[in-house]
Amino acid sequence: MQFYKDINQAQLAAASADPFYALALHTPGIDILTQEVKVKPGFYRTFNAGFIIDAKCFELEVGYNFFARQAECLRLDCEFPTVPH
Repeated sequence: MQFYKDINQAQLAAASADPFYALALHTPGIDILTQEVKVKPGFYRTFNAGFIIDAKCFELEVGYNFFARQAECLRLDCEFPTVPH
């Protein structure tokens, strides 16, 4: 995705016959939209329990599994820029 400083610069790039000049006028969107974030990871817990009953002609296994996971918290490291650099 290409970003331009203003509408005039976008129109100039669209009207240019030189593709290298048109590429020089834009800023790649990845450079603007990718932001540094702070991540606070959540916790996770697992609990397993099981019982085995072994008799002469059969074996019975009964168990329980519990898994809990908290979502991580993401926030921008700095304010999102609203003007071109």
